[in-house]
Amino acid sequence: MLNRSVVIGWGLGSLGLAVILNTLNVLLVAYLVLVAGLEPALAGNLVLLVKLYDVITDLPMGWLTDRTMTRWGARRPYMFAAGFVTPLALVLLFGAPQGSALTWVAAALVLYATGYTLFNVPYLSMPAELSPDTHLRTQMVAWRSLFIAAGTFFGVSVAPYLVGKLGGGQDAYAILGKIMAIVVAGAFVASAVMTGTSRPAPTNTAVPIASQLRTIIGNRHFRTLLLIKITHLLALAIGAGSLFFFFRFALGKDAQMLGIYGAVTTLVWAVSMPLWTR
Repeated sequence: MLNRSVVIGWGLGSLGLAVILNTLNVLLVAYLVLVAGLEPALAGNLVLLVKLYDVITDLPMGWLTDRTMTRWGARRPYMFAAGFVTPLALVLLFGAPQGSALTWVAAALVLYATGYTLFNVPYLSMPAELSPDTHLRTQMVAWRSLFIAAGTFFGVSVAPYLVGKLGGGQDAYAILGKIMAIVVAGAFVASAVMTGTSRPAPTNTAVPIASQLRTIIGNRHFRTLLLIKITHLLALAIGAGSLFFFFRFALGKDAQMLGIYGAVTTLVWAVSMPLWTR
């Protein structure tokens, strides 16, 4: 049986992940184009390359964390490190100096993707190790969903409203980056610390990567689920990334109105979820 603090602490990590994912989905391309001064095609390709870098680093990160043995466990050292690397990347990303934005932003995005992988891969590996009880793992996921909802609200509502309220320029994004850094650092570090009271038994079973890939490819249901997930994330990124431009150039509205729109959609999502569940 896990302590309540472990269950909540694990879920808390998703607050930082959701803040990053949703805020960058909504505002990153707009920031790169309208504030950092990059050409739209260049900004889009830069984001794509960073996503590909993230994909490539996930498997090595999984291999590394599976083979790590420390007094703090296999997962938590990386989660704790991500609590410093990722916030630093966010501050640097939204504080790009004029005149050298491309190099600065590219380096900050690579650092951010590295920190995101440092946390996300070991973090998502923990539930199966923390408890064999499926009902308890369901409780962990329930707390995770709650914190995801809070992070989503920040990303699609609070962040654009704040940027619009502060004028939408470089200073506004710099303040946003610092606020995000504080929230993400708190969530990541707290999650690493709070899950420390649990001591999952280490496993000596090592499955070769080639064998793991064959298992994945050979599972038809997993392939279907993976395709649905990829399609969902692609649609989410396209829709969220274009919202700022749609509101500003098609509707003639500012980022504050986008924030209000985000608040309404998040509220409807929260209210309708129990109905869909039933």
